[in-house]
Order: sequence, then C-alpha cells, then structure tokens
Amino acid sequence: MPAILSIGSDPVLLKTRASLLRQTGAEVASAEPAKAVGELAQKRYDLAVLCHSLRQEDATSIASAIRAACNGCKILMLSRDPVEGVVDGMERCSAHRPEQLLRTVRRLTQS
Repeated sequence: MPAILSIGSDPVLLKTRASLLRQTGAEVASAEPAKAVGELAQKRYDLAVLCHSLRQEDATSIASAIRAACNGCKILMLSRDPVEGVVDGMERCSAHRPEQLLRTVRRLTQS
C-alpha cells in the first residue's frame, strides 16, 4: 500500500484532501509545513502532495527538504497557476480537479 504525505497550511483542505486521496487505496497522513520534514524523517513516503495553500517559499523549501531526506519520494504540487522556482522533477496538477488529482496520484504511486 503506497504512503502519501499531504502537506498544507489549511487544516480544512488537508482533511478534505486526505479523504480524497484515500480513494486511491493509499495510506494518507497530513502535516502542516512546520511539521512536514519531521514527519518525513519518521516514515517512508512514496508521494508528498504539496497543497496550493502553501506559500511559494514554503513549497520550495519543503520540496528541497524532501529531495534531501527521502530518496525516491515523488512530489506533486497542487496549483491553479504554474509554480516557478521549485526543484526539478516535481509534478504539477490542478487543485480544483479531483478526478485529475486521483489519476495523477495513482500514476505516481504505481510507477
């Protein structure tokens, strides 16, 4: 069973997104930005989902920390607009299209 860490600043969005992500059959945990790196150090995750509620600086910093700490953990950034200045290899997906999010998550956790 894949493990997903959903990271965001809005607790309501985190709860809603976790419920949606569980539809993929994955084990889902949620964390606010300040706790995300610590969570990554305690458990191996296959995918980190960065919410569009994160500030650009936080998203970039968290993505860099994930790459440094978690070899093989894929990163998915949810956004309405293109995100600039993030680390290479990070997938992007619309935060407002649940069906697209589920397809993307399934693809990333099965490959």
